[in-house]
Amino acid sequence: GRELQDALAAGDETALMCAAARARAAGLIGGELEHAELALRHSAATRTLHEAAAAENEEGLTSAITEAQEIGMDEGLIEEAHAVLRRLVATRELTEVLDMNGDSDELEGALMIGLAAAEEAGLDAELVAAGEAKLNTMR
Repeated sequence: GRELQDALAAGDETALMCAAARARAAGLIGGELEHAELALRHSAATRTLHEAAAAENEEGLTSAITEAQEIGMDEGLIEEAHAVLRRLVATRELTEVLDMNGDSDELEGALMIGLAAAEEAGLDAELVAAGEAKLNTMR
């Protein structure tokens, strides 16, 4: 019990994992162990969110956001991750539309939608400018 409390107070993930494993092995059950396990899940989910955002991994970020929501993590951190995800999706979608050829109304509509999403997500100005230039040539 005391080892768990010390590890929780220190915020040391490795010490917490060891203390929780020893507590389980000793047959300890209850609130302290559950609290320690939840703290470990929060720590792992936070790390995963940061790593997926830094790596700009759309699939990993989606999965990490879902996990964070399931364990009731801080909404501010989840919203930051959502903002990164929106930027990644908007970049991918606008890039795909920019790579398309033709002059169709469908392409023009897709480009307008892509530009709106890009601007909302705070995308790189250069990519937005390229989209606007393509749209202007289509009109």
